[in-house]
Amino acid sequence: SSGINAEYGGWRPMIETWINSDHFTWKQETKEYVWNLFNSYIDPCLRYVKKNLIEAMPQVSVSKAQTVAMLFESLVFGPGGPDLQSDPLRLHSFLATIFAWCLTWGVGGNLEESCNDKFDSHLKDVLS
Repeated sequence: SSGINAEYGGWRPMIETWINSDHFTWKQETKEYVWNLFNSYIDPCLRYVKKNLIEAMPQVSVSKAQTVAMLFESLVFGPGGPDLQSDPLRLHSFLATIFAWCLTWGVGGNLEESCNDKFDSHLKDVLS
């Protein structure tokens, strides 16, 4: 149904446009790597939150994915960010760590305090 698509897949066009925007100076393989991080981890976390946890205030999935992206952008492209032309293996490992932090706060930052441990456990399972 379209409700399911809007709830879970609806963030994809926005993130795809964001990843491919001209002001990012990253190589194609890095764009693909970052896309795969979003594509692999956003939906499982969104589903878990919706099904099992309580948000402090209602927030749509697209907004959560956008928060992850904006946090990621500020850490990667801001002052002190990684050299995007460096060795891809090293760079991608670093980007995965940054993404995990952004996913934690972008999806889990709006949860009731009582849900933090459950979300933390779920995130560790999903990312391992």
